[in-house]
Amino acid sequence: MNKKIRHIQFLGIFTLGLITSSLGALTPVIQSDLRLSYAQAGLILSSQFFGSLFSIIIGGYAADRVGKKNFLIAGGVFIFCGMTGVMLSNSFNPLYMFAVISGVGFGAFNVGINALCMDYTVHNKGNAMNMLHGFYGIGAILGPIISTTILMMYHTWRPIFGMIAISSIIVCLLLIVLKLPKANAEKEKKTGNPYKNWFIWIAGMVAFIYIGAESTLSGWFPALWVKMNTLKLIPASLIPAIFWAAITLGRLISGSIADRMGLPKFITILTSITLVLGLGLWLFAGWPMATLAVVFLIGSVLGGIFPTLMASTASHYLERTGEVSAFLALFLSIGGFVIPIGTGKAADIFGITIIPIVFLGLALLLSIFAIVWRLLEGSSTPVSSAKTKIKVIVI
Repeated sequence: MNKKIRHIQFLGIFTLGLITSSLGALTPVIQSDLRLSYAQAGLILSSQFFGSLFSIIIGGYAADRVGKKNFLIAGGVFIFCGMTGVMLSNSFNPLYMFAVISGVGFGAFNVGINALCMDYTVHNKGNAMNMLHGFYGIGAILGPIISTTILMMYHTWRPIFGMIAISSIIVCLLLIVLKLPKANAEKEKKTGNPYKNWFIWIAGMVAFIYIGAESTLSGWFPALWVKMNTLKLIPASLIPAIFWAAITLGRLISGSIADRMGLPKFITILTSITLVLGLGLWLFAGWPMATLAVVFLIGSVLGGIFPTLMASTASHYLERTGEVSAFLALFLSIGGFVIPIGTGKAADIFGITIIPIVFLGLALLLSIFAIVWRLLEGSSTPVSSAKTKIKVIVI
């Protein structure tokens, strides 16, 4: 892969990591500063995914037709405008509006960067995708660290969002001067319409549940930590950094294993381990450091799931990587929008200690859908013949 293309991908997805983890790390502070309810805080956490829906719905078509470069530049502009507005907001309504605007750019970056990675990677796609998403993890680690440092020095949460806005503009400038060569994927054998296969729809459900599980911990565990950690051993704003350090470690390790083991098999193993750890999270709830240790283990296992899922699914449709990336990103955004809101409402009703139970339920669903997806993988089962295929699987 061209080094310039790779570096732009890394910086772009690094910026997405900064956005996600900074919102999660600063939610308790923003909630207190602007006097938000848990439900409103949940809307802020899910705003990126809600905004992503607008760009993702047209993203697959736009990225493949008008060019991924132009599509990414437009996404960077939306992120810049949205993050600048978030930085200047003083109440819930403008905060939410600008967070959604930045989410539009978030979705464009998500689709375009993943598609570029698949286009310019011929071999070891699992390794390439996990390495790419490892930089998302690095951004997600640094976000809470930078946020905590700024809070300690200036007692405000606003500057971090200005830094993210600047990062997005740098990506745009690099893209403007970049000349994209012919993609490797164009030389591959063309395949059929992905939307006629149950395989990709089940992959979407895996993505939907995966992001729900991830956002439950990255977004809501800091609030649970405030409730649990009476000794204040670790600031709540640093908890997402620990979680994303685990995810990044998991992605770096996954990159060296997934291709050798086989991508579908690797995913089902990871989701099964996640279920076991989810049970441990529920059992150890109430012991802060033990719970934190389990969360770290969960992050290290979760880390490899989505990049490997993206690589495995998109490899079936190499001439339509933009569409496949957008399709999976759509499910990711819907899950990221719906599940944090539901979790916030559950926390309002039952208390923040409901988080381990919510995660355990999501881990169970994730494991089930991953197994079904693996059974369908390779056959690319047509929707019209799905009943027959599922019958064979059950027997």
